[in-house]
Amino acid sequence: MEYEQIIGQALLTGDHDTGMRRTTCKLAASTAMFCGCGDVHDQKQIHVVEIVHNDGTEQTIAALCPSCWTKNKAAIETVAKKATALHIEAKQTPPVVRVATWNRSIIVPGV
Repeated sequence: MEYEQIIGQALLTGDHDTGMRRTTCKLAASTAMFCGCGDVHDQKQIHVVEIVHNDGTEQTIAALCPSCWTKNKAAIETVAKKATALHIEAKQTPPVVRVATWNRSIIVPGV
């Protein structure tokens, strides 16, 4: 699916979340063509780990194949919990860690 098709479909249907998620996956798969394990990234299989900062900006911190996502999910959840605790201790609003896939977004619990 081309970027224009993804964006057009999102605009026509009003489903902006799906459009953003799929654009993120396509961009991550074409930018980081290979996972750290050597697998080739597929835009419909990739797991893109992002931090949503308090000011609304988003930052991609990892692009993982399904196998690496499964292997590293617990470690990513642990880091999200520790980051949340540090922000709360400093009386700051913690950022949100989310994982974008072709079909859904997953919020990594930080508490």
